[in-house]
Amino acid sequence: MRLICCVITILIFSGCYNNLKTSKINLSTDDISWQTNDEFPSIDFCDQFKSNFERFSCFKNKLSELILNKIDLESISVNQRLNDTIIVDILIDKRGEISLVNKKINDLIKEQIPNIESILDSAILKLPTVLPAVKTNIGVEVDSTFELPLIIKSS
Repeated sequence: MRLICCVITILIFSGCYNNLKTSKINLSTDDISWQTNDEFPSIDFCDQFKSNFERFSCFKNKLSELILNKIDLESISVNQRLNDTIIVDILIDKRGEISLVNKKINDLIKEQIPNIESILDSAILKLPTVLPAVKTNIGVEVDSTFELPLIIKSS
């Protein structure tokens, strides 16, 4: 009798184990469009805007402002008036961390501010994390890259 109870108990538990198996979700490439992001990266302040375009414009403006605020402008002196734009390629990873991918700096700026590249690198490293881009159709946070213009003016 004891043997029959043990066998029945083993059969019950092994039957329950089979019902707990997880299934794999298959997403086809048709379900995921990696060409565009459904939600651009953002910061809390820019979430007040309704359209993606307005939110992303706000985000780019605030990010430019944050970068320029991280640069000690008082320590930079130039011999010539500058009125130009530096283009930086920014990567925001799926954790919201910001890194500098590339920078396009013209020769006049490099001549007037020889350490401009290290200044930009340092400023980017000091930035806070942001809200990453999201593929809303599958709810996945993704990496995103974009160009950000930084206007350099001296008087």
